[in-house]
Amino acid sequence: MHYDLYGADNEELAYVAEEVIQPRLESLTEVREVDAATEDSEELVIELDQEQLQEDGIDPQHILELFREENQNRAIGELSEEDDEPRLRWDGTMLSVEDIEDMQISTPDGPEALEEYASIEIAQADTTTTAWKNGEEDYVFLQIGRSDDVTEVEMTEAVRAEVEDMKAEGLPGGVDLEEMLATADYINNDLRDIQTNVLYGGILALLVLFTFLRSIRATAIVGISIPLSLLLTFSMMWLMDYSINVMTLLALGLGIAMMVDASIVILESIYRKMQLGFPKFEAVIEGTKEVSTAVLASMLTTVVVFLPIGILSGDVGEFIMMLAMVIIITLVSSVIISFTVIPVLSDKWIRMKESNVHKKESRILRTYGRFVDWMSWKKWRRWLVSTGFAFLFFLSLFLVAFVPMSMMPDVLERQAELIVNLDSHTDDEDKEEIANAMHERLSDTPDVSDYTVITDEDMMFAFVNMTPEEEATLPQAQVNTEIMNNLEALEEDYPIQNVVMSMEAGEMGNPVEIIVQGDSLEGLHEIAEDMETGLENIDGVTGVHHSLSDMETEEQFVIDEEAVEDAGLTTGQVREQIEAAFMNEQIDEITLDGRDYPVFMNSDLEVASLDELENLAIEIPPEEEVLMPGDEPEEADTMDLEELVELETIEAPQELVHEDGQRIVKVMASLEDRDLGSVNADVQEMIAGYNFDDGYTAGFGGQMEQQQEMMMEMMYIFLISIFLVYVVMAIQFNHLIHPLVIMSVIPMTIVGVILGLLITQQELNPISAMGSLILVGIVLNNAILLVDRTKQLRKQGWDRANALQEAGKNRMRPIFMTTLTTVAGMLPLALATGSASNYQAPMATVIIFGLLFATLITLLLVPSVYMIMEDLLGWPKRYMIKRKHKKGTEISTEKG
Repeated sequence: MHYDLYGADNEELAYVAEEVIQPRLESLTEVREVDAATEDSEELVIELDQEQLQEDGIDPQHILELFREENQNRAIGELSEEDDEPRLRWDGTMLSVEDIEDMQISTPDGPEALEEYASIEIAQADTTTTAWKNGEEDYVFLQIGRSDDVTEVEMTEAVRAEVEDMKAEGLPGGVDLEEMLATADYINNDLRDIQTNVLYGGILALLVLFTFLRSIRATAIVGISIPLSLLLTFSMMWLMDYSINVMTLLALGLGIAMMVDASIVILESIYRKMQLGFPKFEAVIEGTKEVSTAVLASMLTTVVVFLPIGILSGDVGEFIMMLAMVIIITLVSSVIISFTVIPVLSDKWIRMKESNVHKKESRILRTYGRFVDWMSWKKWRRWLVSTGFAFLFFLSLFLVAFVPMSMMPDVLERQAELIVNLDSHTDDEDKEEIANAMHERLSDTPDVSDYTVITDEDMMFAFVNMTPEEEATLPQAQVNTEIMNNLEALEEDYPIQNVVMSMEAGEMGNPVEIIVQGDSLEGLHEIAEDMETGLENIDGVTGVHHSLSDMETEEQFVIDEEAVEDAGLTTGQVREQIEAAFMNEQIDEITLDGRDYPVFMNSDLEVASLDELENLAIEIPPEEEVLMPGDEPEEADTMDLEELVELETIEAPQELVHEDGQRIVKVMASLEDRDLGSVNADVQEMIAGYNFDDGYTAGFGGQMEQQQEMMMEMMYIFLISIFLVYVVMAIQFNHLIHPLVIMSVIPMTIVGVILGLLITQQELNPISAMGSLILVGIVLNNAILLVDRTKQLRKQGWDRANALQEAGKNRMRPIFMTTLTTVAGMLPLALATGSASNYQAPMATVIIFGLLFATLITLLLVPSVYMIMEDLLGWPKRYMIKRKHKKGTEISTEKG
């Protein structure tokens, strides 16, 4: 959570931030810390007297370690034989500058106070961080971190209440404290959007159900099962310590669309038995029994689909796993409710009118029966149907190249966060000029309301707030593009390497990242330049740069090994003395008078030029000698550093990374108006066409590499899921062929998914890929219903053709009911707006299109594959029967 403090000069703002706001907010149990980026922050500095340390032979590292060791409050044991076994505590916490000055240092002449070897003072921090608010430099940036045991929402509510109290009491000097960013708002908005979509989805599902059953009582039975299933789901989530967040609510939204499936199948079976004239109680028993195997098999196949998701790596895998677990919990809960509550309520509530009993078949059912009968007469007919659908599947695979792809969707709503990477050693004056230029550019960008720019060493961060959605004139994606174009235009006139969105520069790396590997730095630089040129010629690629583009001058030590050895030194001792001269590091933190200070230790030597470095005195330890009482130790000699080393000026990259023992260079870029998948294909083509010298190779990194790894992982997950589904169904049906018949609809599901993504231009990413996995479980449910009913009828003596016809007629209504209720439940998610829609819409779109397409195909494809499988695998049995019949005919002829 971030706040802006402005309305006075920096000195007064720093006082208000550190003395008023920081203590008030940090007193809240929900807040872990408040970090105030102020220009006049202070630090405690321990400046070592290098000459005195050398004179007494004291290593600066010894003082550093001693300070860390002494400034502690810790338990060191307990008295086990005393009452209550009291613990022993050593409190060495230093509470003042005087305590630090009095800290005892071991020397050859005995303990001495630290003040003999160093000066200790609280000084102004030499900060590298500066902030501007809408171009104004008098501004303080406050960053608030939450405690580990509270949620972001709880911390935000507590902080906002405290800030309102401070404003009511009046802030000193009339300064303004304004909230800039609260991630809890994203969470709350997403939760609200998903809750609304879940509610609408449930209502639409019930309307579809009523359209089919035309019975308020029957619809109410399924309607009651939804809150009961949710209650059971929440109970199980509580036992598993799952919280209500964006991912779990999204899973519940998907689950609600599917949780009525089991209830619908059981209710429809009971309803159909009543229509056939069964007594009510018998209809309930027989209807539930008839579909029990199919319902359990459907639930198990959907559950096992999610089991391999555990192999997904990274944060994406953790999110997807949470989503999968909640969906599994929802489905299991719905099946439990469907087998317990639905039969009881059906027996008590359903009233069947006389006119609904023994109704005639509809035209659709008669047409379907004639189609199945047409296929059953000739083998070529069923082969024609199956081959046609197989051709459609292979044809759809060529469309994958036109489907947009990405890693993870954007989650920000009417806000943008950018990183401006600067050339190395950009001075404060240049940074201020860049900040002013950014101010001019951002202030002219449409729909930008306010912005903050913060510097940090060789980077600048920009946080941009856009006008609210109801006042917006441009969509967020277009505003992001305008911001990027405006800031990238500054690269020509200012020392800026590149500009990237922070989402692109996060843990997943740059959208486009080519890793070139080889031995020679010159060769790597040449290839990197060629790759940079190639990327600049690819549409949609912006901000191209490579890790060798910013070389810097270095002075490299060339050691005179002979001179070092003659001086009685080692190269390590020389290096340590040079490092001590440049020592300036934070060694600890300390609280003095209720205020926290970082503790820095540095040297009093001023080495800022080559002359001062060359004249740096290097101590030569004296030869070991036995001292008699009263003898003074011999003073150590010194010699100038230039007598031991030479300096060589070289050009070196800011960062040089090695991988597998070889140097690598990264060529990086961002995307604009194109998806990662299509750019990936162009980059692959560019690399394939490049003529690499021996010893040099190139591969992908960043989001491109992760996308490829994710696709491979999802492929493995998909294959493992299909295998597990087959095993479960083979055990459930006690048959090896029927599962293959059922799984024949999976390719048709993929056709629907590809068409859905292509038509809507939704991106293929881990979220939509997860939707495809969910879809496999759903579409198999319909095929299971059909094959299970066919198996039951065959056991009752029906021939194959009539059994397939009757099974299709019996199961057509529940198949369409479950499909359309699921689609209705998903529809609000697919049409959702706001930041949450970036997660909801791809998954819902995949499920809707894949399910609709596969359902229409299931009733046609499954019967044809069923017949083909029996034709192929049943020929030995038919041959034996035919042979036996022929033999019997010959015997009869002989007897005649």
